[in-house]
Amino acid sequence: MDVFVFVAFFFAVGALFEFVIKNILLNYSIDKFYDNLRTVQFDISNSMKYLENKEEMTYEQYVNDILNYAKLSALKRSKYDNSAFLIISDQNENIEIAGKKNNNEIKIIPRQAIYNEIIKKFAAIKSSNGKKKSERHIEFSFEGRKYIGISEYMSEGIRSQIKRENSQFFYPLIIIADREDEFFFTINRIRNIFFLIIAMIFIVTAMIKFYNTMVITGEIYKIRNRMMKVNESIEQNGVVSTSMDPLKTKFIESDNLDSSFVDLVKSLNKLGDIISGIADKDLYVATLKNDNSLLNPHHENMTIMFLDIQGFTTITEKHKENIIGIINQIWTEVENIISKNGGKINKLMGDAALIIFRDLKITGEQNSSLCALFSAIELLMEVPDICKKLDIDFNFRAGLDYGDLTYGRTGTEKNYELGVIGDVVNTASRLEALC
Repeated sequence: MDVFVFVAFFFAVGALFEFVIKNILLNYSIDKFYDNLRTVQFDISNSMKYLENKEEMTYEQYVNDILNYAKLSALKRSKYDNSAFLIISDQNENIEIAGKKNNNEIKIIPRQAIYNEIIKKFAAIKSSNGKKKSERHIEFSFEGRKYIGISEYMSEGIRSQIKRENSQFFYPLIIIADREDEFFFTINRIRNIFFLIIAMIFIVTAMIKFYNTMVITGEIYKIRNRMMKVNESIEQNGVVSTSMDPLKTKFIESDNLDSSFVDLVKSLNKLGDIISGIADKDLYVATLKNDNSLLNPHHENMTIMFLDIQGFTTITEKHKENIIGIINQIWTEVENIISKNGGKINKLMGDAALIIFRDLKITGEQNSSLCALFSAIELLMEVPDICKKLDIDFNFRAGLDYGDLTYGRTGTEKNYELGVIGDVVNTASRLEALC
C-alpha cells in the first residue's frame, strides 16, 4: 500500500511541476518577453520616423543601424547567455538581424526554413486571438536547440528592397526567445532535486520498514512457537503445564500481543488449578483433549472404595459452627493418602466418599486392589492423629471390591461427571455398611 501511495504522490508532484509551476513560470517569462518587445518596437518606431528624411546616410545603412541597435538593446535586457533576438523577413526582402547575449553576431541558418517555421506558428497564435495565455508563445528550433519565445511583426514598416525611393513597405518578424533548457533551468533543477530527495526518503523508509518487518516477524514467530508449545501441552496433558515469562520485544504491537498471551497462559494455569479443585481433573483433562476413550462409557477393571466417617452425627452436634472446616480437613487428609497410592475421590457425599483406583493409573508391580487396601489401612492408622489435631472423635468405615464395571461421562449436557456403575460399586457399598 505504501508503494502505491508513494507512486501516486510522485506522479502528483510531477504533474504539479509540469502543469502548474511550469505554466506559472512560462506566463511570467512571456510577460517579460512582451515588455522587452514593446520597448524594442517603441525604439525602432521612433528611430525610423526620425531618420526617414535624413538623406546623408543611405537608407539601407541606417535601417541596419537601427535594427542592430534594437538587437543590442534587447539582448542587454535578456536573462541568459543563450537568449536570442532575431529580426527576420522572407528571402525576397533579405532582412536578417540575429544575436545572442553571449554572441552578438550569429547567422540564421537555414534562414528561410526558420522563417517559415516561425511564421506558421505565429499565424496559429494570431488565429486563436490569444484566447489562452499558453497560446501567446512559440516554440522553434534554432542552432540545433529548442527555443521558447514570442514573435510579432515590426510595427514600423521598412521600404521594399530597403530602398528609399520605394513606396511599398514590408514588416519583418521580431523574435525574442530563450533556450528551453535555460528557460526551465531553475524549475527543472528544483524538480530533479526534489524527486531525488523524495526517492532517497522512499529508499530509506523502505529499508527501515523492511528491517522493522523482519524484526517484528521474528518476534511474532517466537510468540507463535510459544503458543504452539502451550497448545501441545493442552493436547498432551489437557492442562497448561508450563509457565511463560514475557519476551523482550522492540515493538509495542508484538509486546502487547506477547503480554496478552502471557496473561492468557497465567489465566489458563489458574483455571486449571481452580477446575481441578472443584471438579474431577480427569474429566477436565479429557474434555479439553476431547478424549472420547475416557468420556464415552466403557468397561474397565478397577477397585472401588466406599469410605464413611463413623460418628459424624455426634461431631456435627458438637461442632455446628465449624463442621464444614472440620470435614474439609478430614477429606484433605484422605485425599493426600489415596492420591499417593494412585487413587482419587470420585464423589463426595457429605460424610461419605466414593473412591476409585484404576488399574490404568497404577504403575509398577502393584495393582489397584493392593493400592486401595494400603490406602484403607493407612487411613485407619491416621485416625488418631486426625482426632487429636481436630479435637474430635471418629473412625472410618471402608468397603472395597475389585472387578469390571462401566466408567464414563454421566449426567446431563450442562451437569455431568465421570461416574462408575456396576456390581463392584454395590458390593463395596454393602461391605462399608457392614463395618
